Amino acid sequence: MPRLRTEKAPFPPPGTGLYRPTRRNVLAGGSALLASGGRAVAAPGGAISFAYPADVLSWDPTARITPLATAITESVFDNALQLSPDLRLLPGVANWQWLDDSARRLQLDFRNDVLFHNGDRLTAEDFQFTYFDRLHADPTLQLAANWNPYLDRIEVASATRAVMHFKAPMAWAPVLLAEMGESILPKNYIQKAGMAAFLAKPVGSGPYRLVDYQRNSRVVLEAWPRYWRGPAGIKQVIFQIMPDATARGVAVQASQANITINLSARETQRLGTLPGLSGHIHSTTNVLLVHMVNRGPFADKRLRLAAHHAIDKAALSRAFFGGQARPLSMLSPPGTPAHDEKFAFSHDLAAAQALVKQAGFSPEKPVKVKMFTTNGAYASDFDIARAVVQMWKRVGIDADLKVVTLPEYLLLSQGNKFEGPALWSWYTKTGSPVAYGYVLDPRTIFSVWKSPDVAARFAVLEQQTDYENLTRGYSELEKWAVGEGYTLPLLQGIMPVVHGKTLKYAPFANGSNRPYYWSLG
Repeated sequence: MPRLRTEKAPFPPPGTGLYRPTRRNVLAGGSALLASGGRAVAAPGGAISFAYPADVLSWDPTARITPLATAITESVFDNALQLSPDLRLLPGVANWQWLDDSARRLQLDFRNDVLFHNGDRLTAEDFQFTYFDRLHADPTLQLAANWNPYLDRIEVASATRAVMHFKAPMAWAPVLLAEMGESILPKNYIQKAGMAAFLAKPVGSGPYRLVDYQRNSRVVLEAWPRYWRGPAGIKQVIFQIMPDATARGVAVQASQANITINLSARETQRLGTLPGLSGHIHSTTNVLLVHMVNRGPFADKRLRLAAHHAIDKAALSRAFFGGQARPLSMLSPPGTPAHDEKFAFSHDLAAAQALVKQAGFSPEKPVKVKMFTTNGAYASDFDIARAVVQMWKRVGIDADLKVVTLPEYLLLSQGNKFEGPALWSWYTKTGSPVAYGYVLDPRTIFSVWKSPDVAARFAVLEQQTDYENLTRGYSELEKWAVGEGYTLPLLQGIMPVVHGKTLKYAPFANGSNRPYYWSLG
């Protein structure tokens, strides 16, 4: 039986490399429970305003997982396990160890000093309530898609110990517990007050508590003085909801906001040259991709591959990200465990034109399709989609570009209602290949392409009990899917950030924005 390692090292500095799961650090468990560490210490007092591109869709973080809202939700709620800035998997409010070598029994030992914002103690029963009771009572919750197919039961051995029993091997379970939307909710508060009351006044155990909320306008968070890792140095964080990138840039330039994100690379660089401002861009675990659909003209593999060959990804990077976004041939980007540096899908106009011709079309007689994109949800999304449409037109694919809001996009994706391909930025906190696999797995609400041959490959992978072997299997699956034209990876994500120089910003390798790690002064 694997033993639980106990190391007391603090979080490493950001930018020292992505977490790479191995059998030792995933199956044997993590470092000792940390009472502190990784927190930037600020002078007493202080508040910041964050010009932010999106509001939460729901104050239940397990109901609808929205990457853009994680800076808000992860300030209010805690995960069982957490990530360091360089994405090492570490204990959060719990530590972990496998009780067998078949990846079917995972033990979690919870801290005894974690309090929800209403003063209730967080226990193993809250974990069971969040991950089993609620998900079986309401399988429409997005978190249910992550766990219901695999989790058989949760055994609560004591207030500080829970054992997850899986129906089949689930070697990626510890990593998944650190992902987005994996927040632990307060059982007693929700059962006594009701879900409506919780949504109106959410209670978490994170470093900040909600003190004021005006939908689509602002979110005001206040540092929780009894936070288990110590109170945040920045005492108040005000998220000003501004979907329009231009408005966010104006706000930070006029000192109406201390920080903003997801501006264009050009605007980030321009603002960074102004007195009192810093602008910087760093690579993340995000992936910019085109979701393909197996309906309409793109049911034809030749057109899917032609659409991929026609895209000049290096030109997209130069035009919209100053060349800093790396072109991708597979979903797992450089620095993540499943990435294969040797795999390449070429930009080849001649090949694209030949494939379109084989399908019976040409630039003079183009195939008509629809394409979908958001506008302002992330950096240069609409402009990139428009450029892709122009590249397709040169080879005989005439795409009618449709703009949808972020909520509309999520509804179309989760309802499998896209009529054509869609530009999207896929985000995973952990860099795990399993998380990138959600883009392809037709059983999930995240997948746009749906076909039985993909499902069969996932079914085989899920029998793996060794995380390293699982990673290699996912790498091969990604390359196969690209070869079939089921997904079109474009660029590795970047995080453009502009902030006042008095704000000490700490980047995460996954692009997370965590005010708890920042300081003023």
